Amino acid sequence: MAGLTILVASRFASVKQLIGGLRQGRLIWVMVALVLNLLYFVLYAGLYQVGFRTVGVKGRTWDLAPLVFVSLFVNALVPSGGAGGAAVFIDDAIQRGESGARAAVGVVWVLIADLVTLVPFILYGSFYLHRHQALKFYDVLGVGVFIFFVAGLCFLLVLAGWQVKILQGILRLVQRLAKRVAGWFKASIWLGVEWPRQTAQELAEAVHM
Repeated sequence: MAGLTILVASRFASVKQLIGGLRQGRLIWVMVALVLNLLYFVLYAGLYQVGFRTVGVKGRTWDLAPLVFVSLFVNALVPSGGAGGAAVFIDDAIQRGESGARAAVGVVWVLIADLVTLVPFILYGSFYLHRHQALKFYDVLGVGVFIFFVAGLCFLLVLAGWQVKILQGILRLVQRLAKRVAGWFKASIWLGVEWPRQTAQELAEAVHM
């Protein structure tokens, strides 16, 4: 709630401009835009439903749709590179008795599907700018970082599916780091001795599915 208050206060001028624009617009087209926007988010929730079903995690589109809005808000508020929004879906799956590791793979699948579809448009846009001698260094750098990020996500899935031992080692490091950070705040965090092995195994099974 504090974050929401700060966000609205910092964007107050934009909110006033939005309300003014809506008042000046035709009601019928505003309603059409609203319906199309809602349809987009419902379809996006459907993409999560398909991603979860692929890895054996249950979830209905109508139940996932509110989580899409929550994840967008979290990503806008918390500078976590999208990890905060992903945590919303994983946490919801765990609360429903599903595997958090499998849900994580499902979220990554959705993210990859979303980002990969952008690559052809980005490459075409870069080619267009190059033809018109308008391509800048930071454009090339941005495209490179974007493609590297997508490739990194794919690499993580490959690692989870075919190099379980390496993944277990990484998860042990994560376990130690999580316990250390929890210690700074004098909080307890339950990650058992078998957590790295079990989580790595679940991730591998989800990737193979």
